[in-house]
Amino acid sequence: MSVSLISKRKLKFEKGPLVRSLFTNGAVSLFHHHQDSSSSNIKLYFLVGSQDEKKGEYGITHLLEHMLFKEKKESSLLVDMEKKGALINAYTTKEYVCFELDCLASKQNLFFEDFLSLFLNPYFDKKEFLKERKVVIQELREDLDDHEAMADDYLSEKTLPSDIGHPIGGKISDIKKIGFDQMVKFHKKYFNPSRLILCVCSGYQQNQTLNKIFESQMAKFYSSKKMKPKRMKAKDKFYYPEVIKSFKHKKMSSSLVMLNYPGPALDSRYYYELMILDEILAEGLTSVLYLALREKKGLVYSIGSSIESYEQAGCYRLFFQTSKSKSREVLETVKEIMDSLLNNAPSEVQIEEIKERMIDHMTMSYDDIETRNEHLAIREMYGKDNFSLEIEKKKLLEVNKKTLVVMLTKLLKNNPSELIWESKSGKS
Repeated sequence: MSVSLISKRKLKFEKGPLVRSLFTNGAVSLFHHHQDSSSSNIKLYFLVGSQDEKKGEYGITHLLEHMLFKEKKESSLLVDMEKKGALINAYTTKEYVCFELDCLASKQNLFFEDFLSLFLNPYFDKKEFLKERKVVIQELREDLDDHEAMADDYLSEKTLPSDIGHPIGGKISDIKKIGFDQMVKFHKKYFNPSRLILCVCSGYQQNQTLNKIFESQMAKFYSSKKMKPKRMKAKDKFYYPEVIKSFKHKKMSSSLVMLNYPGPALDSRYYYELMILDEILAEGLTSVLYLALREKKGLVYSIGSSIESYEQAGCYRLFFQTSKSKSREVLETVKEIMDSLLNNAPSEVQIEEIKERMIDHMTMSYDDIETRNEHLAIREMYGKDNFSLEIEKKKLLEVNKKTLVVMLTKLLKNNPSELIWESKSGKS
């Protein structure tokens, strides 16, 4: 028994034809024809990320991402593809690993088989593993200079559930303990076809040819065992994290202030309310925090925010770069602004203007072929049958002043976690 195609469906997607294929081993391919593009963006997703790691495995998925680029000495697939114009990259998230290929659409068939072969048929060598483990450790050492990323990881570790809270790359002490056999065992368990999603967004429509190549490559490297696709299941949940306060002196030239609020899981009914709140607070030169902290008081240069939403948990973060003498004032000003929003929520007219602007930005963002690819893949990862962009727009349009106030009440139910990191001595 070999790998074979179970079903092929043509699905609605406003930006061009979309075909979804399911194989007997649980793998899925998505082919989207972007008719106006001269580019091709091919992503190979494995539905395994740092959230699948147990204690003693932290950082192993990211380490495997590095190892899957290794080839036998007599092989040069990566070099040959790059010489001919292919751009190849990879990244690890809390939920998945992605290997990606960017090229001219007219050249995608030239690279496609070698690209699959490189990442479906890994070459694991103990000497190469020990060498790459050192490279990853050096990468983590360099990350220690990025105070904002460090603070973000710190808050995640302290306030989110342990499976998604620990850093994606692990810590240096974690990586040093990971062994070669342990890595091979983890790969065998999680990097299997039931967790595999191939997503191709291209200006060149060749889904039948590419599907046949995908099928033959899987038959070559994987067993013919029948499996169902592994998918994530998001919940309608508003997550309340543990509240912490962190004040630290560090070697840094400025002070970093962060606030961590409760937040919605990915399928929460209040996810889109939070998107609108974030637009009001922190997006653009007319946002509330920009006008108050930078234009009016001159307290900060840099303002940032992030909505972190996962299967069963989420949070909302605000972060600011300021000087040591102003960090407390920034913290208190932000808290006052957040509290005042409950009594002075935006009017329905303002909310409608914001929604229209956000839909404009959303529509423009999907002109980018990589953004489309990620949208399609994430819908598939969460087992969604409808890939239409109109779903997101519809949910955004349903937000009103009443639902926004309900979400704000949930957000401000508890005090936020506070983090201030600043220079060890003197004024910054």
